[in-house]
Amino acid sequence: MWEYVDGLEAHPRLGYMDYGPEDHHKRFDDPCLWLYGGYLGGSVDEGRSRVPTGNPFLDQFSRYFPDLRARSVAAGHFLGEERPGYVNECLVAFARGEL
Repeated sequence: MWEYVDGLEAHPRLGYMDYGPEDHHKRFDDPCLWLYGGYLGGSVDEGRSRVPTGNPFLDQFSRYFPDLRARSVAAGHFLGEERPGYVNECLVAFARGEL
């Protein structure tokens, strides 16, 4: 995408940012934690544990990280700044193997 003739912004798949097509075959099999803003998908809830899906950008994560654990955070883009206590709880629980 970076090398698209008309520039990155003109790439037809810009909405689904695919930065590393050469790495599509790679997988990380250890547990991974994905914290995402609870506004994803139009909701503002916190603590949802399902991995978001529904478009090529979201759907790719489960392919690369088969043991993906997710938690929504009632925040926008800056999770750790907007909800530091909850983010820390999630990180500690994940490090303890509780998530």
